[in-house]
Amino acid sequence: MLASSLSLCRGDGCPEICPSVWQPLCAGVGGVETRTFSNMCQMVVHNCNQEAALVKIKDGVCDKDIQT
Repeated sequence: MLASSLSLCRGDGCPEICPSVWQPLCAGVGGVETRTFSNMCQMVVHNCNQEAALVKIKDGVCDKDIQT
């Protein structure tokens, strides 16, 4: 699912609308927790808009958020 969502960013611009669903996930780079997103869609939009490469580390909120 993530790969297909990311492909939308490459050619067609970034997605703009995500569902208002609270399914928190902790994302980061290299296994380091950096940011909690309310759901997977929010992380995909962030990655697209920021040209970032955050990946899901675990379900739920991060123990400590470091905004990127």
